[in-house]
Amino acid sequence: MIFDKINEGKSDFTKVYNNCTPSLYFQTMQGSGYSIPESSAEMTMYLLELLSFKQEENFNILDIGCSYGVNSSVLKYGMRLDELYELYAITGNRGEIITRDKRLYTERDAQSNLNFFGFDSADEAVKYAIESRAISDGWSADYEHSDSNVGVDQIPIKALGSIDVILSTGCVGYITERTFNTILPFMGNSLPLMTISYVLRMFDYSNIAKALKQHGYNTARLPNQQFHQRRCTGREEHDFSLSQLRARGLHPTRSEVEGILCADLYVSWRDEVPEQALKWVKGLQQLLA
Repeated sequence: MIFDKINEGKSDFTKVYNNCTPSLYFQTMQGSGYSIPESSAEMTMYLLELLSFKQEENFNILDIGCSYGVNSSVLKYGMRLDELYELYAITGNRGEIITRDKRLYTERDAQSNLNFFGFDSADEAVKYAIESRAISDGWSADYEHSDSNVGVDQIPIKALGSIDVILSTGCVGYITERTFNTILPFMGNSLPLMTISYVLRMFDYSNIAKALKQHGYNTARLPNQQFHQRRCTGREEHDFSLSQLRARGLHPTRSEVEGILCADLYVSWRDEVPEQALKWVKGLQQLLA
Protein backbone atom coordinates (compact mmCIF):
# COMPACT_ATOMS: atom_id res chain seq x y z
CA MET A 1 0.00 0.00 0.00
CA ILE A 2 1.21 3.51 -0.82
CA PHE A 3 1.27 4.59 2.85
CA ASP A 4 3.10 1.52 4.23
CA LYS A 5 6.48 3.23 4.60
CA ILE A 6 4.92 6.14 6.48
CA ASN A 7 3.01 3.80 8.79
CA GLU A 8 6.26 2.02 9.66
CA GLY A 9 7.39 5.22 11.36
CA LYS A 10 4.20 5.59 13.40
CA SER A 11 3.48 3.82 16.66
CA ASP A 12 1.68 0.52 16.14
CA PHE A 13 -1.64 0.11 17.99
CA THR A 14 -2.72 -3.05 16.14
CA LYS A 15 -3.04 -5.08 19.34
CA VAL A 16 -5.78 -2.83 20.72
CA TYR A 17 -7.85 -2.29 17.59
CA ASN A 18 -9.62 -5.65 17.42
CA ASN A 19 -10.54 -7.13 20.79
CA CYS A 20 -13.83 -8.49 22.11
CA THR A 21 -14.31 -5.41 24.31
CA PRO A 22 -13.11 -1.81 23.89
CA SER A 23 -11.37 -1.68 27.29
CA LEU A 24 -7.75 -2.08 26.18
CA TYR A 25 -8.37 0.23 23.23
CA PHE A 26 -9.64 3.09 25.38
CA GLN A 27 -7.03 2.55 28.08
CA THR A 28 -4.27 2.74 25.46
CA MET A 29 -5.79 5.69 23.61
CA GLN A 30 -6.17 7.62 26.85
CA GLY A 31 -2.48 7.11 27.49
CA SER A 32 -1.63 8.67 24.13
CA GLY A 33 -4.00 11.62 24.54
CA TYR A 34 -6.25 10.45 21.70
CA SER A 35 -8.71 13.27 20.97
CA ILE A 36 -9.68 13.48 17.27
CA PRO A 37 -13.32 12.33 17.70
CA GLU A 38 -13.83 15.17 20.18
CA SER A 39 -11.55 17.82 18.67
CA SER A 40 -13.35 17.42 15.34
CA ALA A 41 -16.89 17.10 16.73
CA GLU A 42 -17.88 20.77 16.65
CA MET A 43 -16.82 21.15 13.02
CA THR A 44 -18.49 17.90 12.01
CA MET A 45 -21.78 18.94 13.62
CA TYR A 46 -21.55 22.30 11.88
CA LEU A 47 -21.21 20.56 8.52
CA LEU A 48 -24.14 18.28 9.32
CA GLU A 49 -26.21 21.35 10.17
CA LEU A 50 -25.29 22.87 6.80
CA LEU A 51 -26.76 19.70 5.31
CA SER A 52 -29.97 20.33 7.30
CA PHE A 53 -29.74 16.99 9.08
CA LYS A 54 -32.24 18.01 11.77
CA GLN A 55 -34.95 18.38 9.13
CA GLU A 56 -34.58 14.75 8.08
CA GLU A 57 -36.44 11.91 9.75
CA ASN A 58 -33.37 9.74 9.24
CA PHE A 59 -29.91 11.10 8.45
CA ASN A 60 -27.45 8.31 7.77
CA ILE A 61 -23.69 8.50 8.28
CA LEU A 62 -21.17 5.88 7.19
CA ASP A 63 -18.17 6.00 9.51
CA ILE A 64 -15.17 4.50 7.70
CA GLY A 65 -12.79 3.08 10.28
CA CYS A 66 -15.56 3.11 12.88
CA SER A 67 -13.67 0.96 15.41
CA TYR A 68 -15.88 0.48 18.48
CA GLY A 69 -18.30 3.24 17.42
CA VAL A 70 -16.48 6.16 19.02
CA ASN A 71 -17.69 8.83 16.59
CA SER A 72 -21.28 7.76 17.11
CA SER A 73 -20.81 7.87 20.88
CA VAL A 74 -19.54 11.44 20.63
CA LEU A 75 -21.75 12.86 17.86
CA LYS A 76 -25.03 11.00 18.28
CA TYR A 77 -24.98 10.41 22.03
CA GLY A 78 -23.08 13.52 23.11
CA MET A 79 -20.49 11.63 25.12
CA ARG A 80 -17.09 13.07 25.96
CA LEU A 81 -13.93 11.04 25.62
CA ASP A 82 -13.30 11.43 29.35
CA GLU A 83 -16.59 9.60 29.96
CA LEU A 84 -15.60 6.81 27.61
CA TYR A 85 -12.15 6.52 29.17
CA GLU A 86 -13.74 6.23 32.61
CA LEU A 87 -16.28 3.65 31.42
CA TYR A 88 -13.61 1.34 30.08
CA ALA A 89 -10.94 1.94 32.72
CA ILE A 90 -11.61 -1.53 34.14
CA THR A 91 -11.54 -4.63 31.97
CA GLY A 92 -14.65 -6.73 32.59
CA ASN A 93 -16.79 -9.52 31.21
CA ARG A 94 -17.89 -8.87 27.62
CA GLY A 95 -21.53 -9.73 28.27
CA GLU A 96 -21.73 -7.45 31.29
CA ILE A 97 -20.09 -4.56 29.45
CA ILE A 98 -22.42 -4.93 26.45
CA THR A 99 -25.46 -5.01 28.74
CA ARG A 100 -24.24 -1.86 30.49
CA ASP A 101 -23.55 -0.08 27.19
CA LYS A 102 -26.94 -1.01 25.72
CA ARG A 103 -28.62 0.49 28.77
CA LEU A 104 -26.41 3.56 28.56
CA TYR A 105 -27.20 4.24 24.90
CA THR A 106 -30.91 3.57 25.44
CA GLU A 107 -31.14 6.04 28.31
CA ARG A 108 -28.89 8.69 26.78
CA ASP A 109 -30.41 11.85 25.31
CA ALA A 110 -29.40 11.37 21.67
CA GLN A 111 -29.66 12.99 18.25
CA SER A 112 -32.37 10.46 17.46
CA ASN A 113 -32.46 11.02 13.71
CA LEU A 114 -28.70 10.46 13.30
CA ASN A 115 -28.04 6.88 12.27
CA PHE A 116 -24.44 5.67 12.25
CA PHE A 117 -23.35 2.77 10.10
CA GLY A 118 -19.81 1.51 10.50
CA PHE A 119 -17.17 -0.13 8.38
CA ASP A 120 -13.76 -1.27 9.61
CA SER A 121 -11.24 -4.03 8.94
CA ALA A 122 -11.39 -4.92 12.67
CA ASP A 123 -14.25 -7.42 12.81
CA GLU A 124 -14.42 -7.75 16.62
CA ALA A 125 -14.60 -3.97 17.03
CA VAL A 126 -17.46 -3.70 14.53
CA LYS A 127 -19.33 -6.58 16.20
CA TYR A 128 -19.04 -4.84 19.54
CA ALA A 129 -20.21 -1.50 18.15
CA ILE A 130 -23.31 -3.18 16.70
CA GLU A 131 -24.14 -5.36 19.71
CA SER A 132 -23.72 -2.48 22.15
CA ARG A 133 -25.94 -0.31 19.90
CA ALA A 134 -23.27 2.34 19.54
CA ILE A 135 -23.99 2.08 15.79
CA SER A 136 -27.09 0.94 13.92
CA ASP A 137 -25.30 -1.60 11.74
CA GLY A 138 -22.03 -2.23 9.98
CA TRP A 139 -19.63 -4.68 8.42
CA SER A 140 -15.97 -5.63 8.37
CA ALA A 141 -13.75 -5.81 5.29
CA ASP A 142 -10.31 -4.88 4.01
CA TYR A 143 -10.69 -3.39 0.53
CA GLU A 144 -7.02 -2.45 0.34
CA HIS A 145 -5.97 -6.02 -0.38
CA SER A 146 -7.03 -8.23 -3.26
CA ASP A 147 -7.84 -11.17 -0.99
CA SER A 148 -10.84 -9.36 0.50
CA ASN A 149 -14.03 -11.12 -0.57
CA VAL A 150 -16.58 -8.95 1.20
CA GLY A 151 -18.83 -7.74 -1.58
CA VAL A 152 -22.10 -5.92 -1.88
CA ASP A 153 -24.11 -9.01 -0.95
CA GLN A 154 -22.45 -9.12 2.48
CA ILE A 155 -23.10 -5.49 3.43
CA PRO A 156 -26.18 -4.60 5.52
CA ILE A 157 -28.89 -3.54 3.09
CA LYS A 158 -29.83 -0.52 5.22
CA ALA A 159 -26.34 0.85 4.69
CA LEU A 160 -26.63 0.88 0.91
CA GLY A 161 -28.21 3.60 -1.15
CA SER A 162 -29.27 5.62 1.87
CA ILE A 163 -26.03 7.16 3.17
CA ASP A 164 -26.07 10.96 3.41
CA VAL A 165 -22.48 11.50 4.60
CA ILE A 166 -19.25 9.51 4.70
CA LEU A 167 -17.11 10.36 7.73
CA SER A 168 -13.54 9.40 8.58
CA THR A 169 -11.48 10.67 11.51
CA GLY A 170 -8.09 9.06 11.06
CA CYS A 171 -8.42 6.01 8.83
CA VAL A 172 -6.75 7.65 5.80
CA GLY A 173 -3.26 6.23 5.97
CA TYR A 174 -4.69 2.79 6.61
CA ILE A 175 -6.95 3.14 3.57
CA THR A 176 -6.39 4.73 0.17
CA GLU A 177 -8.50 5.60 -2.86
CA ARG A 178 -8.94 1.86 -3.41
CA THR A 179 -11.40 1.63 -0.54
CA PHE A 180 -13.44 4.60 -1.79
CA ASN A 181 -13.45 3.20 -5.32
CA THR A 182 -14.83 -0.06 -3.94
CA ILE A 183 -17.47 1.32 -1.58
CA LEU A 184 -19.01 4.07 -3.70
CA PRO A 185 -20.18 1.80 -6.55
CA PHE A 186 -22.02 -0.31 -3.94
CA MET A 187 -24.27 2.72 -3.35
CA GLY A 188 -25.60 2.85 -6.89
CA ASN A 189 -27.05 6.18 -7.99
CA SER A 190 -27.73 7.39 -4.44
CA LEU A 191 -24.27 8.63 -3.56
CA PRO A 192 -23.71 10.53 -0.29
CA LEU A 193 -23.96 14.31 -0.49
CA MET A 194 -20.64 14.82 1.27
CA THR A 195 -17.53 13.12 2.58
CA ILE A 196 -15.87 14.56 5.68
CA SER A 197 -12.29 13.37 6.15
CA TYR A 198 -9.90 14.33 8.93
CA VAL A 199 -6.47 13.32 7.64
CA LEU A 200 -3.14 13.34 9.46
CA ARG A 201 -1.01 15.95 7.74
CA MET A 202 1.78 13.49 7.02
CA PHE A 203 -0.53 11.74 4.52
CA ASP A 204 -1.27 13.02 1.01
CA TYR A 205 -5.01 13.11 0.27
CA SER A 206 -4.70 14.00 -3.42
CA ASN A 207 -5.21 10.48 -4.81
CA ILE A 208 -8.41 10.07 -2.81
CA ALA A 209 -9.61 13.50 -3.97
CA LYS A 210 -8.95 12.44 -7.57
CA ALA A 211 -10.88 9.21 -7.04
CA LEU A 212 -13.81 11.12 -5.54
CA LYS A 213 -13.74 13.46 -8.54
CA GLN A 214 -14.44 10.46 -10.75
CA HIS A 215 -17.62 9.92 -8.74
CA GLY A 216 -18.80 13.52 -9.08
CA TYR A 217 -17.28 15.12 -5.98
CA ASN A 218 -15.35 18.36 -5.63
CA THR A 219 -12.85 18.54 -2.76
CA ALA A 220 -11.43 21.39 -0.69
CA ARG A 221 -9.27 21.56 2.42
CA LEU A 222 -10.18 23.75 5.36
CA PRO A 223 -7.27 26.22 5.64
CA ASN A 224 -5.63 27.55 8.78
CA GLN A 225 -7.19 25.06 11.16
CA GLN A 226 -5.89 21.70 12.31
CA PHE A 227 -7.41 19.10 14.60
CA HIS A 228 -5.46 17.28 17.31
CA GLN A 229 -5.41 13.51 16.93
CA ARG A 230 -3.06 12.35 19.71
CA ARG A 231 0.37 12.85 21.21
CA CYS A 232 3.43 11.26 19.69
CA THR A 233 4.43 8.28 21.80
CA GLY A 234 8.08 9.30 21.99
CA ARG A 235 10.96 11.17 20.44
CA GLU A 236 11.35 8.71 17.56
CA GLU A 237 7.76 9.08 16.38
CA HIS A 238 7.90 12.84 16.92
CA ASP A 239 11.04 13.23 14.80
CA PHE A 240 9.57 10.98 12.13
CA SER A 241 6.30 12.94 11.96
CA LEU A 242 8.17 16.23 11.55
CA SER A 243 10.34 14.76 8.79
CA GLN A 244 7.23 13.58 6.93
CA LEU A 245 5.66 17.03 7.12
CA ARG A 246 8.79 18.64 5.74
CA ALA A 247 8.99 16.01 2.99
CA ARG A 248 5.51 17.14 1.94
CA GLY A 249 6.64 20.77 1.94
CA LEU A 250 4.57 21.62 5.02
CA HIS A 251 5.67 23.80 7.90
CA PRO A 252 4.96 22.13 11.26
CA THR A 253 2.45 23.95 13.42
CA ARG A 254 3.24 24.89 17.01
CA SER A 255 1.26 21.87 18.21
CA GLU A 256 3.20 19.55 15.91
CA VAL A 257 6.51 20.97 17.10
CA GLU A 258 5.33 20.23 20.65
CA GLY A 259 4.64 16.59 19.77
CA ILE A 260 0.97 16.52 18.76
CA LEU A 261 -0.14 14.69 15.61
CA CYS A 262 -2.56 16.99 13.77
CA ALA A 263 -5.10 16.42 11.02
CA ASP A 264 -6.39 18.58 8.20
CA LEU A 265 -10.06 18.55 7.20
CA TYR A 266 -10.96 17.69 3.62
CA VAL A 267 -14.56 18.14 2.52
CA SER A 268 -15.83 16.58 -0.70
CA TRP A 269 -19.31 17.40 -1.94
CA ARG A 270 -21.76 16.86 -4.75
CA ASP A 271 -23.61 19.74 -6.38
CA GLU A 272 -26.89 18.51 -4.88
CA VAL A 273 -25.95 19.67 -1.38
CA PRO A 274 -28.26 22.30 0.19
CA GLU A 275 -27.62 25.90 -0.81
CA GLN A 276 -26.07 26.91 2.52
CA ALA A 277 -23.63 24.00 2.34
CA LEU A 278 -22.74 24.80 -1.27
CA LYS A 279 -22.04 28.41 -0.33
CA TRP A 280 -19.72 27.32 2.48
CA VAL A 281 -17.65 24.86 0.44
CA LYS A 282 -17.34 27.28 -2.46
CA GLY A 283 -16.00 29.77 0.06
CA LEU A 284 -13.28 27.24 0.87
CA GLN A 285 -12.35 27.05 -2.79
CA GLN A 286 -11.97 30.83 -2.93
CA LEU A 287 -9.78 30.86 0.18
CA LEU A 288 -7.50 28.25 -1.36
CA ALA A 289 -7.37 29.86 -4.82
